[in-house]
Amino acid sequence: MDQEIKITAVKSYRIPGYPVQEEAVRSPNLLKALPKHWRAKPVMCMALAFTITSGLCACMDRSEGPGLQIPVFEHGDGRSSFGCDSVSPPVFLSEEEAAQVIREEAILQGVDFSGSKTIHGEFPATSFYSFRENRPAPGTWNGTLDLDGYDSQIGIGFEYVSEQDFSAWSEDKHPVATIGSYDLKGTAERMSGMVSDVAVFYDPTDEFKDFDWSQVGMDTEQYQEYLAQFEAEQKEQMKDQLREQVRDFLTWLAGEGVI
Repeated sequence: MDQEIKITAVKSYRIPGYPVQEEAVRSPNLLKALPKHWRAKPVMCMALAFTITSGLCACMDRSEGPGLQIPVFEHGDGRSSFGCDSVSPPVFLSEEEAAQVIREEAILQGVDFSGSKTIHGEFPATSFYSFRENRPAPGTWNGTLDLDGYDSQIGIGFEYVSEQDFSAWSEDKHPVATIGSYDLKGTAERMSGMVSDVAVFYDPTDEFKDFDWSQVGMDTEQYQEYLAQFEAEQKEQMKDQLREQVRDFLTWLAGEGVI
């Protein structure tokens, strides 16, 4: 028997007993909790697969597939020299200072580099004298490297190429000159091509172009005060340049769909 159906608007909805879209976006691991009785139902599995591939997951799963080759983002010369007419060594950020800057910028975009990871492979060797004519380019070294930070949720780590690293990786075990240079940016660029899923940053140090050489004639105490002030100002500039490296990396990471 035919029966007339009356359509009325629904004024309110009951709270569902399953995770809604907003909850899944905030906590993508909810989508991995597949009930056992669903596994016997292909339709439910297909629905879950569609949910994951349609963009509800907040982050890309980095556990499978080829690794990301992350470029180096250039901010700062990353090159300095010592010896000759230098009256003081170049200014460098310590690894602790750099790591703090990198972690602070990363966490603002939800990337937590507080974890640790050791990787195995081939890494760039360095040389203080590679700038010389007819000097062969530095080679490589094989072994393990403890990354400076790692986010296990996205499977991405970072390595900061510091003055300490450059010295530790040097092929010049017996220096033959008092004049040399640090090529930190070049070393970072070489390393980025050898590792995957690792962001490589570098110390933005540069030559003392802003150093006021006329101050050298002051007495020792005045000179030390001037030098301390100059180094503090240089470090602030270098930290800003390092922040720009990290921000460019995070923008690139978002463009890759990782965050």
